[in-house]
This record gives sequence, structure tokens and C-alpha cells, in this order.
Amino acid sequence: MESEQQDRNPPAYSDRRGRMDLAIWKNETSSGVRYISEITRSWKDGDDYNTTHRLDEQDLLAAAKLNHVADDWIALQRRTA
Repeated sequence: MESEQQDRNPPAYSDRRGRMDLAIWKNETSSGVRYISEITRSWKDGDDYNTTHRLDEQDLLAAAKLNHVADDWIALQRRTA
């Protein structure tokens, strides 16, 4: 159900580093706001674009940086709320 909502609503924030994408969704709940983040890697196979959550060793640093970006962005949202 949660991923269906994410598919319908655009992310509150997104960023890209090389072939890595970050998306953060804001979810209003009865206990307050929750932020859900997702990091995916994309690649092209012929004319088709694909995405995965699996990372190659060369993706690890970019994924770590995107996690840091996500943490900073969420912290800023909480401070300014």
C-alpha cells in the first residue's frame, strides 16, 4: 500500500548522483510526519531503462553520499516545521 501511494505522489525531494537516484516521500500519519527514502540505481539495456535496489561496489560511495543528503534534508524539514 505504501509503495502504491509513492507511485501516485511525487517525492517531496529527489537528487541524482551518476546512475544513483534518491527519492524522499513525506507521509502524514496520525502520529506525525514520517519521511520514507529510496535509493535506486538505473541502467540502460538496449532501448529500455531499468532500475534496481542492488548496488555494485562502485555504487557504494554514491549511495552513502545520497544517504547523507537524505539525512540532512529530513533534519532540515524537522527543524523548520
